[in-house]
Amino acid sequence: MSKTQPSAACLHSLKKRYRLANCPERGAILDEFAATSGYYREYAIAILRGSQQPHRGPVWRPRARYYQAKDRGAVLQLADWFDEISSRRLRAAMDVILPIPLLGIDSDNGAEFINQELMRSCDQERLTFTRGRVGRKNDQPFVEQKNWSLVRWIVGYERYDTPRQVRRLNQVYAVYRLYINLYFARCGVSAAWPRRLRRAAS
Repeated sequence: MSKTQPSAACLHSLKKRYRLANCPERGAILDEFAATSGYYREYAIAILRGSQQPHRGPVWRPRARYYQAKDRGAVLQLADWFDEISSRRLRAAMDVILPIPLLGIDSDNGAEFINQELMRSCDQERLTFTRGRVGRKNDQPFVEQKNWSLVRWIVGYERYDTPRQVRRLNQVYAVYRLYINLYFARCGVSAAWPRRLRRAAS
């Protein structure tokens, strides 16, 4: 239901009715005013009594400061180093981040993953190998979105398939993978999410 703020004339009439009404009538007027305006009941009562004026336009509330002025430069420098990531991820990146052991691989059904070489490698390293269901793109929503944030963002949309280009890409990825895996903190997945999505994001 859309919420609308009353005009000055309408609000003046409502205040007068509210002031002259008995207790049950005031309750009905308050219910109607709160429902149409979207105000909380306590705020609506204050407006109808005249002790507060309705606020028009967005409410801007200053955010709490977590860093002192002397720390601001250092935090801005860290944010620049970590590609302007969100404050949650920046805070995690500022902690000591240790390498996390690889336990398994969950891929899509492309031939670049479903092949004997990768299977042998998983067997040798004792890694669990699973794959998404055929024709179900939503099995890997958190992986698919990385096509932009981890691939297109740094190398663009051009096709690189010559031997020289592949060597250059491998040089870039040799450094970039360490940056992403060791220093670019990943946010946790809420336990309230469906099990299928939690598995895909982990």
